[in-house]
This record gives sequence, C-alpha cells and structure tokens, in this order.
Amino acid sequence: MEHRRVEAATVANNFASLSHELLDELKEEVEPALAPLDANQREGIDETIDLLSGNLTKIVEHGQRADNIVKSMLEHSRGGSGERREVDLNALVDEALNLAYHGARAQDAAFNIMLERDYGPQPPRGR
Repeated sequence: MEHRRVEAATVANNFASLSHELLDELKEEVEPALAPLDANQREGIDETIDLLSGNLTKIVEHGQRADNIVKSMLEHSRGGSGERREVDLNALVDEALNLAYHGARAQDAAFNIMLERDYGPQPPRGR
C-alpha cells in the first residue's frame, strides 16, 4: 500500500507541475494572438491563467500535505519502537492547525477564517 501512496502522490504532483509548465508555454504561444484584444479582454485572460496557475500550485501543496498525513498514519499504525525522537514542535503545531482548517473546509465550503501564527522559538533540545 505504501508504494501506491508514494506513486499516487508523485504522479499527481508531477502532472500538476507539468501542467503549470504547459500553461506557461501556452501563454507565450498565444501572446501574439492576444495583442489585438482590448485591455479588459486581456485582463480577463491573464486573470484566468493566473487562477489556473495558482490552482496547480495548491494541488502540489495539498498533495504533499496529504502524502505527509498518510505517511504519519502509516508510521502510527505500524507502532513505534517506543524510542524518543526529536521533532520540530512548531511544524507539528502548524500541520495540526492546517489539518483542522482543511477538515472544517471539507465539511463546509463556506467556512473561512484567518489563521494567525505567532510561534515562539524552538524549545531547547534534550531529554
């Protein structure tokens, strides 16, 4: 199962990256055809291209986040050796906050809040 998880995440991220490159190439290729359009029409096309580009970036970000969640779940389900290990506490809190936010958005698409983060320095390492 882990192999499929890694493969699926890699394929999704690769296609999103490739699509982003193709979108950039398309924009360059159609530039001469867009020249005769008025400013409003060009602005609308540029806005659509920017939205598509932003969506592809979000696909990669969320694909990586989903991959990390699945990886963490697999580690947890396998059980650990019980040994302690260092962890970036700020990154852990940030991931939990993002997961809660996106979970709420999945339940209600109208849900929207502004997340403010003000993390302190990493606590000293040690046992």
